[in-house]
Amino acid sequence: MFQTWLLHSFCMLIGTSFLASLLAIPTSVAWARFPSRSTWISQAVVTGFLFVPLYVQAAGWSAGFGALGWYTVSQVTAAQNIVHGLFAVIWIHGMGAFPLVAWLLFAGMNRIPSQLEEASLLDGGFLHVVRVAWGPTLIRWSLVGFLLTSAMVAGDMLITNLYRVPTLTERCYLAVSGGDQEWSSWIGSCIPAITLASVVLLIGGLRFAKLDESKIDRESLERPKVNFRLESPRVAWFLHGLMWIATLLAIGLPMINLIIKAGWSPQMFDGQLVRSWSPLQASKSFLSIAEFSEEFGWTIQLVLPSSLLALSMAICLGRWSCGAGWRPVVLTCLAVGSLALPGPVVSLIVKRTFESFPDSASDWILDRTLIAPIVALQFRSLPIALLPMMIVWSRWKRSMFDSVRLDGLNFWQEGWFFLQGNYRILLAIGILTTAMATAELSSYLLVLPAGVSPIAMRIFELLHYGVRYKEAGLSLFIAAIGMSVGWIAKWLAERSK
Repeated sequence: MFQTWLLHSFCMLIGTSFLASLLAIPTSVAWARFPSRSTWISQAVVTGFLFVPLYVQAAGWSAGFGALGWYTVSQVTAAQNIVHGLFAVIWIHGMGAFPLVAWLLFAGMNRIPSQLEEASLLDGGFLHVVRVAWGPTLIRWSLVGFLLTSAMVAGDMLITNLYRVPTLTERCYLAVSGGDQEWSSWIGSCIPAITLASVVLLIGGLRFAKLDESKIDRESLERPKVNFRLESPRVAWFLHGLMWIATLLAIGLPMINLIIKAGWSPQMFDGQLVRSWSPLQASKSFLSIAEFSEEFGWTIQLVLPSSLLALSMAICLGRWSCGAGWRPVVLTCLAVGSLALPGPVVSLIVKRTFESFPDSASDWILDRTLIAPIVALQFRSLPIALLPMMIVWSRWKRSMFDSVRLDGLNFWQEGWFFLQGNYRILLAIGILTTAMATAELSSYLLVLPAGVSPIAMRIFELLHYGVRYKEAGLSLFIAAIGMSVGWIAKWLAERSK
């Protein structure tokens, strides 16, 4: 039985990363090497969707193909057939990971020296460019995408619980929520987290062991990057077509499903049930979000303190990572392991920690405050804030190395100088952290005090019964907010360059 759960877990990780990379590779190449207004629009849509919670994306797919969808492949049917259930989980996770992997590959494409691409084009044409310049880079960055995507998928149990797919994390959730809090019930679920963290430690150790800080060309870091642009109309049309297929499939289709479901109006004519789409019904569905005001209030109280705490710690840890070469390796390893740690395990660790306090303090923290879920959220929020913060600190430290050394700034002066010069990118990271914390549920689900119901928990409960018009309107509202926030974060990041 354990081998089956382990097999399902690794099939889910590999399948999700493969599907996300399959969509992201042509998209990222089109963005980087065939820029146009079309690619700008696609990039804006994909960036916005990066900030849409996974449970909203799951609602979009369920609205079209779930128990109450227009082409029903119900969750009950999927649960009865493990192949169908596993395919549904891989599909939803893969589509959700597509924006993140696309941006990672886009960043990798922008790091290719233009001289290498130009020389490859002259030596053997377009296919030689793909084989020599693009292929190795895409493979390396796809590996990075695989590690990060696998870490985020391994620790989550929202989608697997909807489709009753028996993975290690799902087994741990059922055991802990059922009252079994023995170490043996969840220690096996940490295998993916340990495996991914070990891979990161191995790769990072080999990489930083060869890095010599004294040989870094600091002047080259200040030169503007000149990207290679391939002039090939046929290739451009082909990649733009694949880019829009991926964008519309991963983003357009679930949103269209929600719009259709929000306005789906059943009526009786001559004793027969006839369904039609009504703009009035769609507006009523969208306005029904007022019924969830209490859930939004709990979400704000939970997410904002958690994000501020995570951002503050990420700034301090990012500064610390600029020291010896082993520091970023260790922090990256811990960040990936924390993301991959199963949510029920996080809840159990936090609960056991606070239960070790005196009874009066323990009861007050666990039953009357949001301290426990805020601490549990740090296992997800802090890695999301830390990984980009380490990159920002590293680049700033290298570019400002001489100024900091000559001026003799101390730790606090250097930190204030860093905040003044990077407040836009820090705000963008804070927005990203807040969005990811809003999307998270598995890490704090089992330590929520009685009566506290964030919006993530409410939608998670409702999705088990299918998506109706109110759930569709609520999901559309959250998607609109998430995409708007994503565009603001993108604008801030671009202005910080």
